[in-house]
Amino acid sequence: MPKVWAVVIALLAIALWPTLGRVHVEGFSYLTETISVLFPDIAASDPLWGVNSEFFYLTRPGASWLMAPLSDLSPGNGYNILTWLVLPPFLFGLVLVTRLWSGASWLASASTLLLLPISVEVGHFYNDNIVAMSFSLWALASVLAGPSLIWPALSGALLSIAILCRLDNLLLLPLMLFLAGLPADRLHRALLRSVLLVAAAIAVHLLASLVDPAAANLFGRIELAAQADALWSRDQFPLHDLFASDASAWLTAFGLGVPAIIAGIVEVRLRSRVEAASAEGSVMDRLRHWSGPLCFFVYPLAIYALTMGKYYDPRGFLTMLPLLAPLAALGADRWMFEPLRAGRALGSQSSVGALLILAPLLIPGVPAPPEPESPVTSLTGRIWHGGDWRSWQTAVQRRDANLRRLVTEQLPRGETSVLVARQWTPDRRAQNTLATEGFRLVTERAEGQERFASLPDSPAAACDTLSETWRHPDGTQVRLLRLHVPFLANAATKTDAALVLARPCLEQSASDRRFVIDRAEPVRLSGSDLDARHGAAVANLRTLSPHDAPRRTALEILQTADSVLNR
Repeated sequence: MPKVWAVVIALLAIALWPTLGRVHVEGFSYLTETISVLFPDIAASDPLWGVNSEFFYLTRPGASWLMAPLSDLSPGNGYNILTWLVLPPFLFGLVLVTRLWSGASWLASASTLLLLPISVEVGHFYNDNIVAMSFSLWALASVLAGPSLIWPALSGALLSIAILCRLDNLLLLPLMLFLAGLPADRLHRALLRSVLLVAAAIAVHLLASLVDPAAANLFGRIELAAQADALWSRDQFPLHDLFASDASAWLTAFGLGVPAIIAGIVEVRLRSRVEAASAEGSVMDRLRHWSGPLCFFVYPLAIYALTMGKYYDPRGFLTMLPLLAPLAALGADRWMFEPLRAGRALGSQSSVGALLILAPLLIPGVPAPPEPESPVTSLTGRIWHGGDWRSWQTAVQRRDANLRRLVTEQLPRGETSVLVARQWTPDRRAQNTLATEGFRLVTERAEGQERFASLPDSPAAACDTLSETWRHPDGTQVRLLRLHVPFLANAATKTDAALVLARPCLEQSASDRRFVIDRAEPVRLSGSDLDARHGAAVANLRTLSPHDAPRRTALEILQTADSVLNR
């Protein structure tokens, strides 16, 4: 088997190659890192739209806490350092959980990193999913480790940290409670183990409350996440559209491992029948007998039933990874590795099974559903597409470098310039660049002041309504004019409304000191370009309210947004 191990390790090295060029994936990762740079001043991460900073901090406060000292150490590199720190525990934790839970060989367990692409691809860009799941995997490994009472306590503590890092890891708590009791020979001992797990989880959250009570308020975090989800209005889409979107993300995450997963399902059913014949009939025996079908079949479906329509990207399915990896390992072991360990040639049935498992892994060409967080266009043979990942990463790095060069080298020092962001990711990228380059927010707005109580009557009022002012210690100031309104539907209309209200702010700035940053390279906003953009925005608003002045229509649109996003 050493030769097979060498092949698996070589393929893993190829699959992990793009991890060396890891970048931000979209606005959420820029904002999460910005929060860590500004910590503990969370409100400074979004003074215009309060729900934004609340949601992105309180749904993942642990990630910000872990990143904050790293961002202090190296501003702009905190996320990268944190991801390098959690990547080895994540990868080995997945292999260990798969081995302990399925009983599959170490080789088959390691091969799941290849068979389930998201387990490797989640490391190609910054995200908090991998941070939280690294703790959840070791929580699972602890609860599966043995009968000692120390294991459920350790599991509860680790799961609590995972939930602090990302709220959706709470979905694993019922599973952990069930698994915690399985090693016990009596029901009351099983309950004791589960109680220990919960007690340890509560203890960690109580300690977290010393850092920030709101971050440790689990019910408050759940309520905030539900409110944010309602703002996105995903539930207004037809059911089949939600399912199709989720299926697309799931296939990208796990699609090429489907043959191995199906083979694993068959193996679990066979084992369940054998165990049923030897079960003694006690409550704990029956629970252990049904644990495989319950954990591997029922529980993933239960998770999806609770979260249907909430999967915006493949990494959202990471909470299902530890449930599907054991199935994939069992399938790979059954059809490939067991015959090889026995020193015999693959039979015709095993050969077909091995071919079905290996072909999707090694042969590209099956078109992948389009995903904004994956540049790979093939559902199969994804390990050969490292060049696509690196090209995508290079484009992101170029955008980051261009904006950083503008801020640090091209803006006149000691003067005030204006950056205009019309989209979500450029908006967050600009703020991240300013924060990591030493700029800090200048608070000019009085507490409780209503920004949209009336039409701005001066250029200064227009600037104050829709921009943030950031100041560098050398006296350089940047007004970040944020025309994108987050969370809410009809974003383009709200951007037009913001531009109509903000035009006086732009007109007072010299054209050589105002830049639009939505493209790969910032461009100066000339007077003619401003006129053209403003004219298009006015025309759009007039289609909504033909009898009202465009500025009045814009004010009403933003008043509504403000009432929702600043609670």
